[in-house]
Amino acid sequence: MKILTEIKEITTHCADIEGVYLCWKNDSSGIDQWYFQGNISEDFTNENIVSYEKFIDDLLNQTKNLEVINKDYNEGIRINTHFEKENAEGFKQLFRSKMVKMYINSVWYRVDIEKESFDVQKNKPYGRLTAVVRLPIKYIE
Repeated sequence: MKILTEIKEITTHCADIEGVYLCWKNDSSGIDQWYFQGNISEDFTNENIVSYEKFIDDLLNQTKNLEVINKDYNEGIRINTHFEKENAEGFKQLFRSKMVKMYINSVWYRVDIEKESFDVQKNKPYGRLTAVVRLPIKYIE
């Protein structure tokens, strides 16, 4: 048995995220929109990982005995913004909305929103929210 190895260099190109433009259907069936800019970062998760315990015949050269069959890889973009207190209800509706879209390269894509924090204090004239925009799931097998 021959073992072949080859070193490969992988270069990835990530676009700098300057801002995220979202629109969502509000409670009145109208459309609200907001451009989230500044402090935008990438986020990702691996979920629904299916694996099985494999037989190991060479314990010396193995690091684990689980073999991954498939998993879901989900990309996201972490956003945050400050908003005037009178707009708080509109941003609450963003999290309640069943139809949220993100504008990318002249096309609107359906996305999901995960709330991380939503803060409106009585003694301040503004609120702050932090959320993750979840892009469509990529299924990897």
